[in-house]
Amino acid sequence: MLKESQGNGMAQIKKLRHHLLVMATCLAMMLASSCFVASATDEDVSANGAANNEAVSTEESTDAASSQNEDATESRQVASSADSAVTAQAADNKATDRAAQARAATYDVSDDELSAPAVSGTWKSESGGWRFYNSAGVMQKGLFTIDGKKYYLGPDGIMKTGWQQIGSHYYYFGSDGSMRTGWLSAGSTWYYLHSDGSMAYGLEEVEKLLYFFGASNDGAMKTGWHKVSDAYYYFGSSGAAVKGWQKIGGYWYYFDKMGVMLTGNHVLDGKSYYLGAANDGAMKTGWQIVGAVYESNKKIADRWGYYGADGAALENNWLKYGGYWYHFDEDGVMQTDVAEIDGKYYYFGTENDGRMKTGWQKIDNTWAYLGADGAARTGWQKIGSYWYYLGEYGEMETDLRNIDGGLYYLGGDGAMRTGWQQVSGDWYYFNASGAAVSGWLQLGSYWYYFGEDHKMVKNTIKELDGKKYAFNSDGVMLSGYL
Repeated sequence: MLKESQGNGMAQIKKLRHHLLVMATCLAMMLASSCFVASATDEDVSANGAANNEAVSTEESTDAASSQNEDATESRQVASSADSAVTAQAADNKATDRAAQARAATYDVSDDELSAPAVSGTWKSESGGWRFYNSAGVMQKGLFTIDGKKYYLGPDGIMKTGWQQIGSHYYYFGSDGSMRTGWLSAGSTWYYLHSDGSMAYGLEEVEKLLYFFGASNDGAMKTGWHKVSDAYYYFGSSGAAVKGWQKIGGYWYYFDKMGVMLTGNHVLDGKSYYLGAANDGAMKTGWQIVGAVYESNKKIADRWGYYGADGAALENNWLKYGGYWYHFDEDGVMQTDVAEIDGKYYYFGTENDGRMKTGWQKIDNTWAYLGADGAARTGWQKIGSYWYYLGEYGEMETDLRNIDGGLYYLGGDGAMRTGWQQVSGDWYYFNASGAAVSGWLQLGSYWYYFGEDHKMVKNTIKELDGKKYAFNSDGVMLSGYL
């Protein structure tokens, strides 16, 4: 009986020990499961900080738990349903964290302000090319800074090389995958990449020189002529926009300090130049139309200028061209009509002429005489065999004129008259010098008397010096005095 009792007691002890062992095993497995979940959570946090793009499914967590179940003893199967629920929730949390991590690592290519977070890890050569895995072993996607250089890892994680469009800009990654900046020679073409790697386009100033890199989807450095926003530029073989005077294709052009080709009239270095119409720009020489003359809002003539072999306009200067003399005013415009030059008057014809005139010229219904040098003659001038009197502007005087205290008669043709002349019904006598006489005048055997107004006295009795004299209708004094 005692043996039986002892046997039963031993059996009870063994049974108790078995139950304790099972409980200890279950407790150990519960702790192990909690540590696994905590470890996975810590890993996810690290991967998130490294902008991981890989999502881990709930199934991965379940597989990990199953692996541990296989190594556990059979007694684990009696773990409480509450413990299983905690483990399942931890796996779900892990999957959620991984998905969030993947979303955070996806590069927002619509954002022009690119960021390239630094990440550490390992490069791996795999199918399709090189991929980068962070320290948590997660494959990376997007733009990252690795060992101080920027790399772009595509949606498949493959390291990209060559041209890549990210957002609205283009970037270039070398054969080693690192982003390039500064000048880049690709093939036979030059490009410029900003400090952030973005490709330059349009007009860009690089190291104080202006370049043109085409449209936003082009970027190739241009040379030669290019029209940008209605302005013309010329980019030399180095790509830099030229400035100042440049001889291109046999013609001279001028580019301002911004590199824009000038057109029209400009004063450069104190000289006037004409650089053609809006789409031309070539420096002009010789005769050029520089304006127009309007009358009653109607164009009646062109304005002309003349530019020397050096392109500079003739201003305040004479030009002999085709056997004729021309003069250009202070604005470089060819003069026409009457013009005063250095205190003398000249006549250059009508608005469509401009040639300096000489000799007799009829100007606005008035005759003028211009010497061989073109200057208008003034005062007494003997032209041919006749004397003429020319006014201040060279205009020919006619009719009776008081000149220098004397009375002269200049016929309708302007020629000075001498001898007897009847003017407006009155008779005058002009001596050999052309001056009208006054007082007594004996011609042959006849005496005549001319008043202070130089008119001949006739048909009257006139008292002179206290004596009376009679004059007939011809002005001849009758013999004796009354």
